[in-house]
Amino acid sequence: MIREYNTQEEILNGEIARLLRDKKLYTEADKWINNKKVDILVKNQKEDSYFTAIECKNGQSKTQKNNAIRDAMRWIPNNRCHNYIALCYPNYIKQQDLKSTDQLLFAKVDGDGLVGNWYQGDYNKLYQITNDVNTNHVEYITKVLSEAIISASSHFNENVNELLSHIMEISKEKKRPILISCLILINALLMQSRLRETSKKKQLQNLNSLTELKGSENIISTLLRDWNEIKKIDYAPVIDPAIKILKKLPTTQLTVEALKTLIKASIDCNKHIISTRLDYLGSIYHKLLNTAKHDGSFYTTIEASVLLSKLAITEEHSEKIRGGAVQNY
Repeated sequence: MIREYNTQEEILNGEIARLLRDKKLYTEADKWINNKKVDILVKNQKEDSYFTAIECKNGQSKTQKNNAIRDAMRWIPNNRCHNYIALCYPNYIKQQDLKSTDQLLFAKVDGDGLVGNWYQGDYNKLYQITNDVNTNHVEYITKVLSEAIISASSHFNENVNELLSHIMEISKEKKRPILISCLILINALLMQSRLRETSKKKQLQNLNSLTELKGSENIISTLLRDWNEIKKIDYAPVIDPAIKILKKLPTTQLTVEALKTLIKASIDCNKHIISTRLDYLGSIYHKLLNTAKHDGSFYTTIEASVLLSKLAITEEHSEKIRGGAVQNY
């Protein structure tokens, strides 16, 4: 069925969507999502869970630019929208001229509005900023870590699963305790690597690298030693559950093999994780357990996050954050 467009702006949106589709992106023009319409929705492939929202205006006046930015910002509370773009068409441009024009104006948008400057260029340039590399990273991270967690969990029997279910006070169905435990362990491994690479504190710089951990003669005791060193500085909410789980796992070769599987996946993903600021653990959790519709998986809105942070962070804390004191950790 051929889509009919009602306005000139919708006609232009449909043509841009087609041009991006020719670049091997999955696109839809004027797509409705949760009672909101996005002018152009873009995914790397049809089954992707993350998407880019492009909000468009026909014209390039200051008002039209601001309106495009405002519309793009509407998608920030949507946890599946990873990239927000404002696009302004040249005045009076025709559908057939979109492929050749280099007068498109587009910009990235975040919670504060415009990111950097407006770009001018053709649809190929628009494709470059639309096909955001962070999405590819998250897809890769989710795939590699999920497969590693499933593989590592296969090393543990039902007795271990039941033991972990008592510790976590959750159902033992579908090996949920083991899967969640492996996710907690891999999160601690990735934090250890990040702290070792970025911290200015000597205690954290002296932590074992992931490669050193993989080759350790006694991985369990080495991890416990490193994680207790991290706890002396901070990060107890991440480290404490990992230590508790590690101490309850049987000291067998199967446990060592499971840990090596998690460490190898962490090594493979580490460079990708450093370059992205997107949530990947939430995606892995839902992918592994397939319970997003049943676990009350609600997310804090941007507005609530801002309010809570203002209540929690004093002016003194704000000065330290702006001054870079937090980076010392």
